[in-house]
Amino acid sequence: MYELSLVIVLTIALTPFQWSWGGRRIDGVHAQLSPRWNVPAIYIFGDSSADSGNNNELSTIARANFPPYGRDFDSHHATGRFSDGKTTADWIRKLFRYNFLGLPLAPAYLSREARMFPFQGANFASAGSGILNHTGNVLGQQLSGWQQVELFLERWNDLAARMGESAASRHLRDSVLYIASGANDFVHNCITNDTDSAMLPNNEFNQLLLTTFTQQLQVLYNAGARKVALLGVGPVGCAPLFLWLLNTTTGECMETVNEYVSEFNDGLREMLVSFNRRNRGAHFVYRDTRDAVYLMAKYPILYGFVNGNTACCGSGNYGGGDRCSSPMSVCGYPPYHVWWDEYHTSNRANNIIARQAWSGFDRSSTTRNSTSTTIYSFLTIQQLAALQLTED
Repeated sequence: MYELSLVIVLTIALTPFQWSWGGRRIDGVHAQLSPRWNVPAIYIFGDSSADSGNNNELSTIARANFPPYGRDFDSHHATGRFSDGKTTADWIRKLFRYNFLGLPLAPAYLSREARMFPFQGANFASAGSGILNHTGNVLGQQLSGWQQVELFLERWNDLAARMGESAASRHLRDSVLYIASGANDFVHNCITNDTDSAMLPNNEFNQLLLTTFTQQLQVLYNAGARKVALLGVGPVGCAPLFLWLLNTTTGECMETVNEYVSEFNDGLREMLVSFNRRNRGAHFVYRDTRDAVYLMAKYPILYGFVNGNTACCGSGNYGGGDRCSSPMSVCGYPPYHVWWDEYHTSNRANNIIARQAWSGFDRSSTTRNSTSTTIYSFLTIQQLAALQLTED
């Protein structure tokens, strides 16, 4: 599947109003690259792969505000991030700061900092959450996908009151939204069978997710969001938790689980093609994480890792049998591991994922619409940020 012969290299040339490839139009881009990049803020949505501390303020067992989490973070303290250091969203934000001077941080929305600095963007992500409202309820409180959208609208109303609606609209139009959600829907609703949705056939469950996700994205668009990066669901079948749950003896990824996730990602790409065509000025782009994590897990040595299937912090087979709860359970050198705990990739792996999403080519970001022969190419986050948009 991942042999070099299957990799398609695209040469994409930018014209003032569209991208072209081989003389044929590539739909979806109707803007210019700006020589003076202006991104006033980044707004982050999603689950534990992006949560920067919102769950610290909630009654839930889905928390990471204790050691050894955060041991390799800038402050060397646990902040609520499910990582030994930075999350993928943190690394994306850092790449923004490298490229867009002055871009402020995106504090956890439920934190005091977010209330003190309302113009700095915000992080609405919540560990355990998913696209569906009931996902993660077994863990306690969490901000569901819909609740995160509602909090975003709350922030928009606050900005409009402070800046005026016209200035707030420009702020939101030029800002970038980052969304990483869906993985927990598969974990809690399909694989561990702890919600009613587990009774749905695979295709019906995927359609439920996509329909709900589309509705949430439409609300964001209607509020004024125009530049949105959506990360596909990663290969959850490679996580140590599932290697332990399924009692595998080979350490190989659970491909049936990964194939199920891939079907959702395929549907997400197709949905975004239609969404962008239907909504004037929308640049909602798909960025792959599945291939990047899958290759690191399967061929760790190629990426400078030593172990691709065992958590650095955990217990039981592959470190997937229990949560990372004690500094005593940490491996000797976390950067050698693709996985930090039973479910989350390590700080170093997150850096690689972020760089791929930021500027790397991945063949899954280019899709041929099922109803036509038109090639549709999604932008990288770097290109998305550089778009100079005008009024709709």
